[in-house]
Amino acid sequence: MEDSLEVKYTRDINCLREKDKNVRINSIKKLTASITKEPQDQVQQLFASKLKGPVLELIKDPADKCKELSIDLISSLLKQNKILYDDIHSIITSLHGRLGIDPCQETCEEVRISEMKLILDIMSLYSNGLQPMISEITDILAKLGKDKCPQVKIQVSSAIMFICGQGLRFSSKKLLEGIRANLSHQQFKIRSCTLEAVGTLCLHESGLAEELFVDFKKTQIDRRSEVRQMAYGVMTDILTNMNYVELKKIEGKFIYLILGGLNDEECFDKNCEYLEKIFKKIRKSAEEYGENPHESLDKNWLAVRNLKEIINISLVDIQEWTIQDLYRSRAVMNIKNAILMAKDNVLPHIEPVLKVLLKAYSTSDDPKYTEAIEAVPQVLSQVCSFKESLEILDKVITESLASSEKAAGLSLLSKMLPFQNYNIESLKLVMDFIQSKDFLSDTHLYIALHKIAFSLLNSFAEFIKPYVHEIFFMLLTIENTLKNSVYPTMEILTQACGLQNVGYLYSLQLPNTLPKIITNYKKWESHSSERTQFRNLITRSQQGIKEYWEDVLSVIIENCAREKDSEVRYDMLICFETILDTEELKENVWKSGKRVIIDIISTTSAWKVGASSVQIRISSLICCKKLLNYKGVSAGIINDAWECFFGGIKGCMDDDWDNELRLSAIQCVIPLLEQYGNELTIKNVEETLKELMKRLDDSVNFIRALTTYPIRLALQVFISLNQEYEALNKNIRVLFLHLDDENNELQHGVFIILQQILAWRPQLVIDIAQEKRPKQLHPERIDSLLSGNI
Repeated sequence: MEDSLEVKYTRDINCLREKDKNVRINSIKKLTASITKEPQDQVQQLFASKLKGPVLELIKDPADKCKELSIDLISSLLKQNKILYDDIHSIITSLHGRLGIDPCQETCEEVRISEMKLILDIMSLYSNGLQPMISEITDILAKLGKDKCPQVKIQVSSAIMFICGQGLRFSSKKLLEGIRANLSHQQFKIRSCTLEAVGTLCLHESGLAEELFVDFKKTQIDRRSEVRQMAYGVMTDILTNMNYVELKKIEGKFIYLILGGLNDEECFDKNCEYLEKIFKKIRKSAEEYGENPHESLDKNWLAVRNLKEIINISLVDIQEWTIQDLYRSRAVMNIKNAILMAKDNVLPHIEPVLKVLLKAYSTSDDPKYTEAIEAVPQVLSQVCSFKESLEILDKVITESLASSEKAAGLSLLSKMLPFQNYNIESLKLVMDFIQSKDFLSDTHLYIALHKIAFSLLNSFAEFIKPYVHEIFFMLLTIENTLKNSVYPTMEILTQACGLQNVGYLYSLQLPNTLPKIITNYKKWESHSSERTQFRNLITRSQQGIKEYWEDVLSVIIENCAREKDSEVRYDMLICFETILDTEELKENVWKSGKRVIIDIISTTSAWKVGASSVQIRISSLICCKKLLNYKGVSAGIINDAWECFFGGIKGCMDDDWDNELRLSAIQCVIPLLEQYGNELTIKNVEETLKELMKRLDDSVNFIRALTTYPIRLALQVFISLNQEYEALNKNIRVLFLHLDDENNELQHGVFIILQQILAWRPQLVIDIAQEKRPKQLHPERIDSLLSGNI
């Protein structure tokens, strides 16, 4: 019978080696269709004696179709058990020659898929006899693990999981290197099946798990929850199936990663189950090894048992600048979880944790990372008293050299406050801590101090009254740096004190605050924080200044002196302007009129050598204008101090560089003449008019036009007294010159002035008009002037 079967298929078998591809294809198709129907034992003998060689040669045939058909034939015979075990190694060897060497000989993707499937079939059918050929199989799997074809990668992972479960001896590290890169493959299914395969390799060779810690860590931030969940499941399998001695080497690291899963909403529930499962297994193993886990009541024991390693890994990750913020965020959240699970066992670790967190918080620019850090001190109240937390934070802040880290510590303190017991004792602890340090001397800490003040007012408002002054003074100091952001906090403090508005708060705090900040007012410089405190206090206290008028005025006068820094002088003028705007203080200003005119207005409006003082001079003129508008000083004081008073204004009017300064000076002269014109000496009015006439030649048309109004006011003084002055004739001629100007506003203003003089001294004006008319570009303007008055 065997001979008859051999005779029957000899031709087709021989044709498998024909040069013609089509002949080979047709022959193998015929064999596949018919030989699979023959008796098992006869086919086994035929394959071993005649068919094996030609068919295995076809595996490396140039034609992909021949290779596929030959693999199909072998697969069919394998499934029917028509190939003897002794021939299996030959098949594996042939496949190794195609797939297990470098470079891979098989270029066709479809063929590699078929060949890999054939290997899986062999492994499944001959699982008990794989050891003799395991070396070649692992070569193939290691090589194909790096294959570009996704399906092949999945097949390789399946094959690895299979052989790991058969108790075979082979090099797991070789296989690991073959598939390790697949953990970051773009397809999540490949990442998942690779994780599963890696897990079986770790159980096959325990030393691999520790090496794979970094790879498992990367899966924590995988974009697919399926992959993350697979990773946690694989780590759980490793921890629950590994030898206890080997397990202790990796337990802390893997627990660290699984704890991270508690921060993953999609994996939280499953990870809680995993931790419970791990806890039961490790607890049992520990007892078997004679350890006494007497506190092992729940899964929190895992955190206690591995606390030091969890903390250390977290701190390393937080300080590692080369990794992504997602890793650092996970590390911070692991610390939070460890605190909640380990409770008072974590106290010895709080100080080093806070040291690292302060540095991380001070450099964080990722909102989510920042939020994660802020959550850590918030949970400290659950494991230790506020006093203990504050003492540790105090020590860490005190030892910090960088202002940014101190600021970070204070900011974290502000995040802790809402989670403490709302009582006077907690408030006292915070206030004592803040007052024991010189935080206000460092402007880099102001934002953090403001956060603390805001948090205290929101959390301890009902207990705040004994510390109102301390909080007020802190806010007053930082107000200039943080500007408008502090004002809402001041309003909250005002409400906590039961006051109607912020001004009342400033007024009430003035008695305790003013003496403190003006102690060294004679030495104030641009960098002195006291001068900004003074400015903020005075500008908000308003009528509260009345009782401290002499002290306030002395400070302003001293720091308006010409030798003082520009910033200091400018702040004093801001204070003085606020005083001028306060109705209740007008009487005080009147009584101190001479000092105001000589030591404040005159000093600050005058030019200062070697310094840019334009803004100060403008501010001075604004104050002067307000003072003159409501007639805040007597005319006698102005006349007596005329030389220094008007000297400053005149200098501003003559300034060639700044238009705004000249304009402010003209605007200042207007109320001077409106309110005091008839009370000034004739000499002073004449000097004023002389300076105003110069401004008709100003380079700015608006200033020229505006100047015509105070000129009218000055002339009205002479008209009311019916007293001519020496330069009247000259001024009239200048006015006719400007009547011919192309600027309509200026021409109109001059026209009104000439009408004014014409009504007073008609003949003088007519004589000069007739003399000027032939030379005018617009003689009709003179005609119009004269016709209206003849």
